[in-house]
Amino acid sequence: MRRTLLLLALTASPVFAQDPPTTGPDAETPAVPTSRPAEDTSPIATRLQNRQQLRDDFDALPKLPASPIVGVISVKLDGGHVHVTTPLPPTPTSSIDTPDWPGRTLVNVGPAGSLQFHLKHERLLDGDLTLQNTEVITGPDYLQIVRDTESPTGMHSVTLIQSRQSADNEGNPVRLLINDNREDGFDSKKTLTGESFEKLRQTSDAELRREFLPILRDLGAASILQSVSPESAWQVLGGDVKPDSALAQRIDTLLPQLSADDFATRSKAEETLDTLGPAGAAAVAQRDLSTLSPDARAAVDNFLHRARKLDSATATKFEGDPDFLLNTISAEIDPRLTEAALTHLKAATGKALDLPASLSADEKQKRIEAFRSQLNPATQP
Repeated sequence: MRRTLLLLALTASPVFAQDPPTTGPDAETPAVPTSRPAEDTSPIATRLQNRQQLRDDFDALPKLPASPIVGVISVKLDGGHVHVTTPLPPTPTSSIDTPDWPGRTLVNVGPAGSLQFHLKHERLLDGDLTLQNTEVITGPDYLQIVRDTESPTGMHSVTLIQSRQSADNEGNPVRLLINDNREDGFDSKKTLTGESFEKLRQTSDAELRREFLPILRDLGAASILQSVSPESAWQVLGGDVKPDSALAQRIDTLLPQLSADDFATRSKAEETLDTLGPAGAAAVAQRDLSTLSPDARAAVDNFLHRARKLDSATATKFEGDPDFLLNTISAEIDPRLTEAALTHLKAATGKALDLPASLSADEKQKRIEAFRSQLNPATQP
């Protein structure tokens, strides 16, 4: 059947209706067969074609004036949760150059008050073979920050979701999803949850630092993970700090007043306790409270409970956690806390971090991060 169809096709073709002469003056020079190069359909070629299409799509968008990333998006920690805002006015989907974040960025800002914001950033790495796609999407009671890294070896995805409406079965509104899908067939999925981002940081700091910190750095918000609150630092390390004489005197005065017969005196002393702050809480916790009356002891316990932001297990863990200790050193909350953190850091790592007083603030931070890099080498692009 195939041969019959081929003969019919040749007969119907005007080119082959009559064979040309092969000799004589009208003889034609045989045509040299030509062939079109075969199209490269390999995975690498396909990726490169897709990358070019991305460039074309971005180039077709309206363009906003160039701006550093902090002029496009603001990411902060407020009340234990991540808050994303933009200084841009309502804007249809447009491209914008961010000199401090190489790649191509598009933004879409919804009407004022709508809380709707979308940022998408595409970056090509490894000679265009690796595509890094970062997106930030916000709406009422919804935040999603995701990074997909597609390379010849597979796909690595990191997604932070913060939403009460899509909380997990235990009511946790914050989830960090880490997925790996490799070309060799290896698949891995990991989900970390918390009642707030701050709580997630307390329980999964290492994973957040490894997986999410690179995204925060690109968004100009690394301080979210590199900061330590004074309350946490004093709770973890305050036991190693000797209170100054003025604070010690105030505590000496307050503690007996908590057992006074006069209600007004007791009530005033309890109110004054809260003015001591986290350093005062650490100093009170060092005292022998066994001689206090039951009411006075209850007042002190309530004060310490309000001052402590970490559960006891997490506080104990952070005493030997290099990242927490480095963050405390970086925060420069109190010179005495810095010394305590340096001591714990050496005990935890066996290495001393040298920070001469002559270093500038920038040099100090670079040395801290270099020390951190030695402890936590990067595993992802």
